[in-house]
Amino acid sequence: MTEIRHLSAQNDVASPENTLRVKVVAWLILFIVIGTGAAFRGLTFDRQYPVIASGDEAKISLHAMERRDDMPMKEAFGATQIEDSYAYPPLALWVYIQVQRITEAFVQFPFPTDYVNANRAAVAVIGVITSGLMCGLGWVAARPLGRGSAFIAAVIVGGIWSLDAQVIRVNNIAATDPIYYPFFVISLITTILAIRKEQPVYAFIALLGVIAAVYTKYIPVYGLWLPASAVVILIRDLGWRRMSPWLILMAIIFALSAAWLIGVYDALHANMGEAERAASGQIYYLVSPSRNWQNLKALGQYALNWWWTLPIVAAGAAASVWSSRHKRPYLHPAWLLVILPFAMFCIMIYSSIEVNEDWWRARYLLPAAMVVMLLTGVGLAQIWVWLTARFTQLTMKALPLFISCIALLILPGEILANLELVREAQAIDTRQRVWEYTDSTITPEGKIMLKRSSPTEDLWNRSWSGYNGATTFEWVFEAQPNRLPPADFVDLGVNYLATTFTKSDYSSPEIRAWINQLYLLKVVKHVPEGGWSLDLYFYRLLPPQINTDVTFGEGITLDGYDISQMDLTAGDTLHLRPFWNATRTPETNYSIFVHLYPGNGTTEILAQYDGSPARSTRPTSTWDDPEEFIPGSDISLIIPPDLPSGNYTLALGLYDYTTGERLTTDTGADRITLSLRIRASHS
Repeated sequence: MTEIRHLSAQNDVASPENTLRVKVVAWLILFIVIGTGAAFRGLTFDRQYPVIASGDEAKISLHAMERRDDMPMKEAFGATQIEDSYAYPPLALWVYIQVQRITEAFVQFPFPTDYVNANRAAVAVIGVITSGLMCGLGWVAARPLGRGSAFIAAVIVGGIWSLDAQVIRVNNIAATDPIYYPFFVISLITTILAIRKEQPVYAFIALLGVIAAVYTKYIPVYGLWLPASAVVILIRDLGWRRMSPWLILMAIIFALSAAWLIGVYDALHANMGEAERAASGQIYYLVSPSRNWQNLKALGQYALNWWWTLPIVAAGAAASVWSSRHKRPYLHPAWLLVILPFAMFCIMIYSSIEVNEDWWRARYLLPAAMVVMLLTGVGLAQIWVWLTARFTQLTMKALPLFISCIALLILPGEILANLELVREAQAIDTRQRVWEYTDSTITPEGKIMLKRSSPTEDLWNRSWSGYNGATTFEWVFEAQPNRLPPADFVDLGVNYLATTFTKSDYSSPEIRAWINQLYLLKVVKHVPEGGWSLDLYFYRLLPPQINTDVTFGEGITLDGYDISQMDLTAGDTLHLRPFWNATRTPETNYSIFVHLYPGNGTTEILAQYDGSPARSTRPTSTWDDPEEFIPGSDISLIIPPDLPSGNYTLALGLYDYTTGERLTTDTGADRITLSLRIRASHS
C-alpha cells in the first residue's frame, strides 16, 4: 500500500519552468471560473422573489425562528407549528438563525420571504466557497503529477462545480444540503492529505468535517467512510502505537458528538422526511439495481455528462498505465478504494428514499457528483502528463491552450443553461400577479375559501408561500362548498373563493356547477414562462345586490352595487359598494362622488362622499382587463341627524378631479340616482 500513500509509484517530478506570464494566466483562469460561477449564483439566488417555491425553505426558516428566544414575531409567522412537525439538525439551524439576525439588522420589518431570500443569498455564498474548495480538491488530488497537472485538475473540478447550471440550481435552495457540501469537500481533501503525508491530524480534520456535515443534515453519515479509510491505511503504514493517541482522540470526539446529538438534541426522535420515506419505501430499495442504476445515470446530467466523463476517465486510466510503465508520475488505481465507495454509499442511501424528480435527485447526489468531477479532473491531469511526455515540445505555456480546448467542450452548453436559469429566476411568477391583484383590489372583508392540498392551499400564507403584500387575508378550507348556499357561507364570514380548477382543486362537475353561480371577479392568467403555470379564478360568493349595467364615458360600466339599506333614520351611516367593469383602459384616474339630495328634485347637497371609485391602490388607469369586475370602495355616508322624515335622492357619478368634469352615462346624464326613505331621529 506504499503507492497509495504517495498516490504515485514515483516521486513528484519537477514541473516545466513557470514563467510569470503563465502564472498570471493561470490565476486569471481560476478567477474567471470562480467569478463567472459567482455571477450566475448572484443572478439566480433570489429566483422569482418573493415566491417561496420550496417547502423546505419555509420549514427550515420557521424552525430557526422557533429556536430563537429573541424573536417576538415568530408566533405571528407560525413558527410554533414547526417544532413538532419537523426537526432540522443543529448546525444548519445555527447558520440560518445568524442569517435571520443579519437580515433584521438591515430590514426593519422583514417578512418571512425576506428571511428565506437572505438564506438563499447565504447558500449562494457558500456555493462560491465550495467552488474554491473544489479547486483545492483537484489540486491536492493531482499534485503528485506535477503543478501543471494539478492546475488542470483544479480548474476542471472547481470549474464544473462553479459553472454547472444544475449545481447552481441546487446550491441556491435555502435548505440544509448546500451547507454540508463544503464539509464533505474538506473531508475529501484531508483524507487525501492524511494518506499521502502520513499525518493523522488530517484524518482527524476529515472526521470533524463529516461530523459537521451530519450536524447539518443527518443523512450524510455515510461520509464516515472517508476518515475511517484514512485511519485504516494509516494504521497499516504507521502502526497501532503511533496511531493510538489519535484513535483515542477521534473516538472521544466521535462519541461526544454522537452523545450530544442523540441524547441532548434527541435526533433519533426527530421527524425526518428522508428517514420516513426510506421506511415507507422499504430498505430493499437500498440495494435495488434499477433504483441505483437510475441514480447512477443521474450523475451524468452535470457539465461533463457520461458521454464525456467515461471516455476521459478511461483515457486517464490508460495514460496512468502508460505513465507507470514509462517511469512517469501517475495516480495509483488503488485510490479508487477510497473515493468510489464514498460515491457508492451516497447513491445507495438515496436509492432507499422515494425521490423521483431529477431536480431533487440532483440535490441529494451532489456528494457523489463530487467524486465524478474529481475523476474527470485527475483523468485530464493524467492525460496532460502523457501529452507532455510524448510531445516534449509542450511546455507550461501550452497549458492554457489545453484548458481552453476542454473549456470549449464544457462552457457553451453550460453558459446557455445558466442564461436560461437566469431567465427563469427573473421571470414573473403567476403567484406574484395573483398577490398584486388581491393586495391592490380585494378588501379583506371576509375569508377566502380554498381547497386543502390544492395549488392554492398556502397561496396567502406569508410563511409558506412568500406573500408579502400589505393586505393580510384570512382563509378557510372547504372540501365540499356545494353543501351550503353561498349566502350561508357569507354569514359564516366567508366572502371569496379562489380556485385553479385543477384535479386537486374543485374540479368535480357538482362543485363547478355550484361555483358557476358565484360572481367571478377576475381570472389571473398564468405567465407562460413563470413558475406557476395555472390560471387562478377569484370569485365573490355573492353578486351585487342591485344590478345596474350603466356605462360612464366610453367604457366604465357600473355593473351593480351593494347598499346597506334603503330605509334609514337620520344620523345613520349608509354603506355603499359599487362594482365596476372597464371595457377599455381609462386614460384618466377618475374619482367618484356620492351626493344626498332632497327628494323634491333640487340638487342641494345634504351629505357627500368623494374619493377613489375602487381601492386607492387600483386607480381607474389600471383597469386594463375588460373581463375583470372591480369591487369599489366601501363608501360610508353619514346621514345628517337633523333631517326631517321624507324621501331623498342618492346620486352617484364619476368625474375628473383635476378639472371637475363629470362623465356622462349612455343616456346623457352625469349621474345615476336612487330613492331613499329617511325617518327623522327621535333622540
